[in-house]
This record gives sequence, structure tokens and C-alpha cells, in this order.
Amino acid sequence: MHTLKQDSGDRIDITTVDKVGHKGEKISSTRIRQLLLDGNVEELPYLIGHSYESKCEGTGTFLIPFSHYTLPAPGRYDVTLKNKSKSLQTEEMIIEKDKMLLTSLDEIPLWLEGSLTIVWNRRMKAERVQTGKKAQTFCRPSLI
Repeated sequence: MHTLKQDSGDRIDITTVDKVGHKGEKISSTRIRQLLLDGNVEELPYLIGHSYESKCEGTGTFLIPFSHYTLPAPGRYDVTLKNKSKSLQTEEMIIEKDKMLLTSLDEIPLWLEGSLTIVWNRRMKAERVQTGKKAQTFCRPSLI
């Protein structure tokens, strides 16, 4: 880095910044992407200063993600859906890379339809529980 200034004939100034880390690891875009792809959305606020957010178009029972946002790993998530004036906390399931499904709403309320922000709060942990004669699967917030 120091030779860059010299090689440029002092036309380029150099500013060196200290390495910033969390839990002993360097904060980097690669690490942030990997946490997202692994579904560890609850770790992201420590690295980016806020919960991860993505944009989508919401209508009826569909959430269509905008192509330039990365979705978390397949799984069930506690999310907040927001438009310019209102918000709603709900659950959402990522089925595969670009397919999202609302799991706790029959459909998006009319007052929330349109361009939405999804705030990814945390991944839900699936558990099987024996209740009477049936085994049921439910999700609860994962405490990672």
C-alpha cells in the first residue's frame, strides 16, 4: 500500500484503516454473504449495524424478491414486512433460492401490498413434538 503513493508520484493519497472484527473474525463482505447464505441472519446486525433488509413486491400470497438482493438460506424466518407507512411482523419460508412463501398469513393485507422491505429478524428452529397421537412440527425462534 505504501508503494502505491510513491508509484503514483504522490497523486494518490493512502488512508490505512484498522481491521474491524467481531468474535475474533474480520468483518468483510465475504463473511456477511456467507452468514446470509447459511441463514444466520441474527448475526448480521453485529456486522452491518442493523438487521438485514431486502426488497420485494408483495401481492396476495406472493412475495417476489427483487433480483439484486440475496435471500437467506432455505428455512423459516421471523420477519417484519414494511411499506412506507406501516409494518407487520410475520413468518416467511424460503423454499429455495428465489422462492418465498408467507407462512403465518393467508395473504398480504391490502394496506401492505406493493413494494415492501423485508427485515430479517431471526431464523426459526424446527422442532418435532409428540402431542397425543400425532407428531407435529412447529418453529420457534432459534437462540444461537
